Amino acid sequence: MRSCSTLAAPAGEGAPLLMLQSRYDGQTPVEGAMETWTALPQARMIVVEDEYQHGLFPYGTDCVDNQVADYFLQGTLPQRLGSCAARQQ
Repeated sequence: MRSCSTLAAPAGEGAPLLMLQSRYDGQTPVEGAMETWTALPQARMIVVEDEYQHGLFPYGTDCVDNQVADYFLQGTLPQRLGSCAARQQ
């Protein structure tokens, strides 16, 4: 397996990046995600509100899953910063 630093396509200006972040993720706090998002003007981020879970895809809601699937399958970029409600438990 290769590390990200050895991939052929470098991330940079023009490279669309989709970030999927839960509001209360203890492993990757939202504050750090916001700093990264701010530093990468081409990045898009979806924040799942009222969620603590770390892995969010597939999530089981249309709001999250459709945007991520459209990004990967169609190249459709969501808005720069968006949010989705947490799943109902």
